[in-house]
Amino acid sequence: MNQPSSFVEILEFLIAPERQMAFIEADKKIWNAGLAKYPAFDRKEVWISAEQPELVICVIYWHDRSGWKEIDPQSLLELDEAFDRAFPYSYKLVNEKEYQKI
Repeated sequence: MNQPSSFVEILEFLIAPERQMAFIEADKKIWNAGLAKYPAFDRKEVWISAEQPELVICVIYWHDRSGWKEIDPQSLLELDEAFDRAFPYSYKLVNEKEYQKI
């Protein structure tokens, strides 16, 4: 059994509301499947802001920070490129944070 998540990564994206479901589906198909190959990855949740309808928030749970940060940058770049092919619309990463569980 996996250990509980110890770290959370939060990514905030600006996306036109009419494109959000396509973004979420592409994210699940590309990023969730790609990150699931790494033992440090636990799970991901996607939230839409009730106050800012264009804001989509991805909350990614990691078992350990070192395993997360050791993911090969080339692999992440390939996932990013695959995502951009699957979701060819405009979006912008506007905030990126990480938190440790105490």
